[in-house]
Amino acid sequence: MMSYIKNFFTSLDNKINPIAVKEMRQAVRSRYITLLLQLYLLIELLMTSFYLLAFDTNNYTTGGQDLFVPLMILLIIVNLVCVPVYTSNRLAKEVRDNDAMFSTTLTPMQIVRGKFFCGLIISLLLFSAAAPFIILTYLLRGLDISQILSTLYWLFLTVQLLNCYGIVFGALNINNVLRAILGGAMGFAIVGLLDNLPYSFSFLSAVSSLDWETIFISTLFFVFLGEAFLTLAACLMSPISFNRMTRPRIFATVSSLLLIIIALIYNFLFSNDEYLMAAMAFTFVISLTFLGIGLCERTTLSVRQIQQIPRSPILRVLAYPFFTGVGSSIAWFIIMFVLLLTIDYGFADGDMLDSFLNMESPFPFLYVVLFYATCGMLIRNGIDYWRRENLCQRIPDDPKIIIYPTPQKGIATVAYTFFLIAVPSILPLLFVFTRTTELKDILFYFSPFNYINFYPYKSHDTNVIPGLFGIASSIILVIYCVISFLRYYSQSSHNAESPK
Repeated sequence: MMSYIKNFFTSLDNKINPIAVKEMRQAVRSRYITLLLQLYLLIELLMTSFYLLAFDTNNYTTGGQDLFVPLMILLIIVNLVCVPVYTSNRLAKEVRDNDAMFSTTLTPMQIVRGKFFCGLIISLLLFSAAAPFIILTYLLRGLDISQILSTLYWLFLTVQLLNCYGIVFGALNINNVLRAILGGAMGFAIVGLLDNLPYSFSFLSAVSSLDWETIFISTLFFVFLGEAFLTLAACLMSPISFNRMTRPRIFATVSSLLLIIIALIYNFLFSNDEYLMAAMAFTFVISLTFLGIGLCERTTLSVRQIQQIPRSPILRVLAYPFFTGVGSSIAWFIIMFVLLLTIDYGFADGDMLDSFLNMESPFPFLYVVLFYATCGMLIRNGIDYWRRENLCQRIPDDPKIIIYPTPQKGIATVAYTFFLIAVPSILPLLFVFTRTTELKDILFYFSPFNYINFYPYKSHDTNVIPGLFGIASSIILVIYCVISFLRYYSQSSHNAESPK
């Protein structure tokens, strides 16, 4: 009997992701995890003890609720410190030392999922450590089982989403200082996320009133967004010469279509377009995110990427929006945007289209951000063109094949970062400290942050300038997309005609 059990666990161990097994074994031996778990239990014990000593018997009906909220706050803090930070640092160390790519034959997606599974187990460990104290809050009255389980459920989903988000930061090949800055920005995003979700710390009455449609669709949003983060992390870990954006864009397309179809079914059954608007907004945000990532990609295809272009003319055209490169990202965004406008016009009375045309908030902000992204793309293209003309090399065996230098190195990265981050951040400061009215008006038009209700609109005419920015940027991006497609198609045609 023992031999069968041993063989079962041996076969199970062989089927588990080896990265997850390695990470769990190291987490068990980690002093960081052990010390944090012991400190967490000690704080929970002291908090509960002091509360019980000062417990007011006259407030017996809400005693559990008063203890439950600080316990949840402590559980959130410990999970945020332990899970995303630990998994991100572990992955960052392997990416920096190239251990994750050169010491295993696993794919980048398998490596990323192993890291995520380790964070999942650690969060389950922390939740199980909090279980006795949560049961005590139930015994103190003021809470029912549905409120406790719903709160833990949403909190667990949020932790796993942030776990995926931390893995994306770990996959970035940047120094620790910049990663710490980005981690601080992630902290602000966490605060905003918890403050705007329906299960924030005023959740005890809201959570129990959520219907099953809201729970189901919200869970889908969490799952798809977390999977999108893992896909991006695997994309970042792939070699530069690999066609890295195919899988993320296919996943974003499929998940967005699935959410919209579910929302359309709900709209058809219950005549409620609330979830349809939410699904469209989610798709629009994902599309903008992938457009921003695509504008940071390389401007030329490598030899390996050219060889991956399909030879069939039909497949060649269909594969273009899902290929790596700036032009392909623009083409994919245009397709997704046209799809959104079609669904919006057919099922939502054109509300989204009206918002675009009327330039309602926050669309002026998006128009100005698109303007800066387009300017940064043009600057980087000019620098890459100079680098290709002066630093490219030819393969001696085949003079037709040219090896271009890797883009976004040196001054190209500095210029692109300055245009996308420094300039939009400096302008609001100048807008605050300057006293000249004419200069304030100019800075108001060119600073994207002044269009997100930091400052009140002076008049409706102020929205015209960001609208012009958006139109000009859109025209430039479309022209670049067409030129990029013609170059892509000619390269694939040459590849198809050349002998093997």
